[in-house]
Amino acid sequence: MISISRNITSEYVIQFGKIIKLNSIFAIEVLHMRTTHANVWKHKPFEKNSFVSNEVHLSLPFLKKGKTKRVLDVACGNGLGVSLPLLREGYNVYSFDKWKASINALNKNAQKERFKTRARVSNMYKKFPYKNAFFDSTFCFQAIYHGSLSQIEFAFKEIKRVTKKGGYFFCTIIPYYIKRDKETFFFNYTRDNGRIGRIYVKVDKNDPFLCYNLAKNCEYLVPHYYFTKNKLRSTLKKYFKEIDIRKVARNDKCISIWFVRCRI
Repeated sequence: MISISRNITSEYVIQFGKIIKLNSIFAIEVLHMRTTHANVWKHKPFEKNSFVSNEVHLSLPFLKKGKTKRVLDVACGNGLGVSLPLLREGYNVYSFDKWKASINALNKNAQKERFKTRARVSNMYKKFPYKNAFFDSTFCFQAIYHGSLSQIEFAFKEIKRVTKKGGYFFCTIIPYYIKRDKETFFFNYTRDNGRIGRIYVKVDKNDPFLCYNLAKNCEYLVPHYYFTKNKLRSTLKKYFKEIDIRKVARNDKCISIWFVRCRI
């Protein structure tokens, strides 16, 4: 059962992931909940859960047509979504994530299959720790949308910088499926009993596509940037070419993602 918080008021301003005017109790709770990803990878490093993507197979036909050898997995998590599947395919995989717990989880999963990793702690919204045109292709699944549009575009610029001309960039993006009921905003999800539930969100006052989950056990106050297809295409066109965007269904019938393929 998802617990929904409806007690956040305008007294608490949440702007691009920065929390302003917090009392101490609220601050402690927010800081705890904002480490959701790190806590999951720390305590369940081997679990293939909702934070793990299932779309890497869609990229393989394109990797195999080219001369891809060295690939980058941006915001790799525990590695089960991208890094490990690509290692199994024989690619030379580099990975990074902002959480040390993610890197530890990736290393544990790789060790189980006797793979060596090239993984490090780094933030995708800061300069990538690699030289120009170092990778043949780059991946970023279930991660790049956890910031403001300016942060996302910075990551796109870095992906373009570190990937060779003609190389592929693959990513997943969340579509804009936010709904409104009077003064509240939400998206639907399917409960365990099959009924449709709501996860309420707080909409950023400066950007209606930037939202923060209010469900305390569902990435509480973590920023999520939602794209319409047109907005996503126009943003990608600033940095990439041969852009292909397709909607992919998830196990939850209420949820889908944009699977993006483009070239440098």
